[in-house]
Amino acid sequence: MKYLDGSNADKYVAFCHRAGYDFYFEQKNDAETALHFLQFGIDRQTEDIRLLDDAAEVCAAMGNKAKAAEMKARADAQR
Repeated sequence: MKYLDGSNADKYVAFCHRAGYDFYFEQKNDAETALHFLQFGIDRQTEDIRLLDDAAEVCAAMGNKAKAAEMKARADAQR
């Protein structure tokens, strides 16, 4: 991920969404790894609505309601 960090921001964020949410969360049911990849994208583009919505859903699935609410509020603030 450090290697990819210098790449095009939109492609990087799209990759983080696909790897984190689509692959690890939806296909593999691995919420921890999903959140790890989503966080890479959020660190790059801190207010990306798609990643924040993804992170809110993953955090809720992990039982972390406070973090889920924080991510959802950050996403809603960007709408």
